[in-house]
Amino acid sequence: MGAERTMRTIVFSPLGSLRYGASIRANYLIDGLIKNGYKTSCYEMGIASKHTFMDSVRIRSAASIPLLPSRFNKAEMVFFEGIPFVPNKKRTNIMVNYLKKAKTQKKKIVLDLYDDPTFQRRDLLGYNLNAWDWEPVRNAFIESADAVLFPSKSMMDYYVKIGVATAKRCHVVMNASDPSHFREAPAPGNCVIGLLTGFGAGRGLEMLIDAFASV
Repeated sequence: MGAERTMRTIVFSPLGSLRYGASIRANYLIDGLIKNGYKTSCYEMGIASKHTFMDSVRIRSAASIPLLPSRFNKAEMVFFEGIPFVPNKKRTNIMVNYLKKAKTQKKKIVLDLYDDPTFQRRDLLGYNLNAWDWEPVRNAFIESADAVLFPSKSMMDYYVKIGVATAKRCHVVMNASDPSHFREAPAPGNCVIGLLTGFGAGRGLEMLIDAFASV
């Protein structure tokens, strides 16, 4: 559709991803929208109350902050990169209001559920989110979305199984990295194990290293 017309899309992305490049997935998805003919305006939902803005050529501009309402109204599609972090009530309420407005205006709504805060808090930080805080917001975003993206089939199947998402609206968009970031090298003569990952408690890295030693 890129050659025929441009679909105006507004993207709300997670805290830090636009300002610091913290979310590779978010940046690649946004780049993909732009390359496929979507005129994309990106706002950082992590501090949505301040409407930090970044345009399609990655130039931040404080002058663009007041443009959010008009850009939102002109957009045909709203792309939510994740669901707002529930304990921040102000931020969550702002994003839920944009969700409701998008639904009322019959815009196409796409949700990328790249992670589940419930599992993150439980496995990495050792505590659980309050279900009465998290689940209504999660369900509202998933139920309103015309399409829900997941990073893996197992995660998609889980949400379909518990009845939160319907299979016909679900799609798997796996994480990937840009091969241009890596230099070509000859194949190793000896057995070599390469590991690309994030380091953090609870991610199983220590167990994986022990497994390498066993192999």
